[in-house]
Amino acid sequence: MQPINIALSLVLVPGFILCMLPNANAQERYPGYKADNTVQNMRDRDVDNPTPQDQSNRRSDLKLTARLRRALVAERGLSMDAKNIKIIDRRGYVVLRGPVDNNREKEIIDRLAQQYCGVNYKNELEVKFPR
Repeated sequence: MQPINIALSLVLVPGFILCMLPNANAQERYPGYKADNTVQNMRDRDVDNPTPQDQSNRRSDLKLTARLRRALVAERGLSMDAKNIKIIDRRGYVVLRGPVDNNREKEIIDRLAQQYCGVNYKNELEVKFPR
């Protein structure tokens, strides 16, 4: 066997074996986790609940959204999900929506929203795995 074939075998065979091993899904790792988005989908179909497509293009709204997003990204200790929540700003009223890992992240984001938005926001963040 040539050295390249041996090297490829040493990399590919263990990788293939690892792929074949059973992998614990979220419901096994986190009892009580529900992968059903029916409630969220029904909420998003309601015309009174804003979705990201409802984001205003007014300069002041975009500026506020950008400032809040920068603050979220700069905040240490937040998960990637928390940094990527939906921020929907319509005429100065902000809706925060999306999953966060725990209550601590939700509180941090709430504090940042108060700092940047005052009282003109609604926190609809959902804790994925409450403990």
